[in-house]
This record gives sequence, structure tokens and C-alpha cells, in this order.
Amino acid sequence: MVTGLICFTGCSDDFLKDKKVYGSYDASVVYENYETAKSRVDFLYQSLLPSSTGGSNALTDITSAGIDDDFSKCTEEYGDYSIFLAEIASTTNENILTETLLKEVKDDKTRFAILNHYLDGFKGTVFRQTQFAEFEHAIHEADASGQILTADFMNKLYADLNEKYYNLKAEDNYEIQFEWERIPHFYMNYYVYQYATGFAAASYLAEKIVHGTEEDKEAYLTYLKAGSSDYPLEVIKKAGVDMTNTDYLDAAFKVFEDRLVELEDLVEKGVHLS
Repeated sequence: MVTGLICFTGCSDDFLKDKKVYGSYDASVVYENYETAKSRVDFLYQSLLPSSTGGSNALTDITSAGIDDDFSKCTEEYGDYSIFLAEIASTTNENILTETLLKEVKDDKTRFAILNHYLDGFKGTVFRQTQFAEFEHAIHEADASGQILTADFMNKLYADLNEKYYNLKAEDNYEIQFEWERIPHFYMNYYVYQYATGFAAASYLAEKIVHGTEEDKEAYLTYLKAGSSDYPLEVIKKAGVDMTNTDYLDAAFKVFEDRLVELEDLVEKGVHLS
């Protein structure tokens, strides 16, 4: 299994001890109380993302990107993979955890929390980062055409995009036009689009890894090992994702739709988090 193979890239003695404690579980009871549920989730994090410190999804990002580098350095002379590929590797591991939890958890309230977390992440990463990418591209094009990038110009552009994406006019949310000022990526090179493409590819890959065949898992490991041995679009094809067409996007939005429908059904049943 991919999780087992990933473990051996950097597991500590403490991790192996934890694995013995929480590796076996009864899905019918493990999520019935906080302590056993937390132990199971911690185990899944450590299985997928070996680390001596544990941690949140921010650490998940960093650690799993490191796994990509570890694999590539072990098998190729090309260790320094691109950020484009690193974003896919990091968010794939997060999505594997989500897929695994949804596969195991039967409790409605817990599923509600997991689904809500995923959907919020999808909205904030695929939808919102696409908005950011459109703004970033527009200011580069404006600059290339000779437009002076004044604060007023940037404010109006951002407000117009916010209305396009959220149907909120600037007069309805006056302060939103200034939000671009606090986004550090806008002061760098093109970057934010990689959050959106990475999360979409990750949703597609995680579903294949958790529910697919051994060949799907091996393909993903082959991608991790490839490093920078080829152009990024060619490397990710090794995992079974052709990002030159929309198939992976269609698949990601199908995952989103299915989980949204399930969340709506839970709401109809009266399930909530409070």
C-alpha cells in the first residue's frame, strides 16, 4: 500500500510504537469517543505523513512535499522538483486522509465535519485561488500593455473580480477592494494558480489511490520518484493525470458534487455540528 511505503521514508521509533498501538482498530467503535478517534486520526496522519512532531494540515503540506523530495533523491539525480508538482504531492496526502476517514467513519456528525472541512478547502483553494490567479494574470497583462498599476486601478480590478465570483458589489462590501494588498503572492511571480490545479489533481488522485487498484498506487509512487527528471506536465502523467485536458478537473468537481450532495442530505436529516 502507498501509505506503508511512504512510512518508511522517515518514520521514527516513536512512530513505530504508535503504529503498533493504533494500527489495528474496530471501525464500529473507534470513532465513538474523542480519545480513540483522535488516536486513529493521529495514526493516519503519521502513516501518510511520517513526522517526529505531528501537527496540522500546514505541517501536512510541508512534510508530504518533503516525501516527494525524499523519493526523488533516492531514485534520480533530479531532486529539486517544481513547486507545481510539490503542491500536488502535499494536497494529495491531505486528500488521502479525507478519503480514508470517509471510507471508515459511519457516524453522521463526524462525517458532517469531514465533508464540511473538505468542501470548505475545495472552495478556498480551487475557487478562490482561481479568482486570485485571474487577478494576478490581469495585472501582469495590464503592466505589459503600459497600464500604470495605481492603487485605484488595482482596487477597481479586484472589486470587479470579486463581484464576478461572489456577486457582491463594492458598495456592498467596501473593504474587499483592498484585500489584494495583503496577499504576498501578488508581489511575486505567477504562483497561486498552482494551488487550484494542485488541489484539483489531488482530489482526483486521492480517490484513485484509496479506492483504485494497486497499479494506481504504483503509478503515484512512480510520479513521486520522478523528481525533476522531466517537464512537470510529463512527470504528473506518470501518476495518471494528463493536465493538458480537463478530465482531472471534471473528476475533481464530481468528487466535490458528490460530497456536497451528501452534506445536503445530512442537513436535511437535521445533522449539525453545534
